[in-house]
Amino acid sequence: MKDLKQNTQARLAKSDLFDKAFDFLAKRNPFEISQGEWINLLLKYSEVQGVKAVIDLAGFYDWCVANEKDGILVTFAHDFNEMGKEWFLPRTNGYAEFFKG
Repeated sequence: MKDLKQNTQARLAKSDLFDKAFDFLAKRNPFEISQGEWINLLLKYSEVQGVKAVIDLAGFYDWCVANEKDGILVTFAHDFNEMGKEWFLPRTNGYAEFFKG
């Protein structure tokens, strides 16, 4: 029973982090598309790649800003254009730890 409770708490924490990451990214549209298109793209990405992938995107954005790096547009374009393809690994994979939430 204790394991079930810990797993549920972990999923809820991840869900909260996803909500924060999604809201964060929703306000930072790097493309020349409408806000509605941007939100739909983020939603599709989360459905295809999963919750962690959206948190990775937010972490990559934060990392770029903190380290004064450009490349957000190119990296996001790669990740969105390749989503769902076999053998695809997002360039933003592993950046979740940099998301400040």
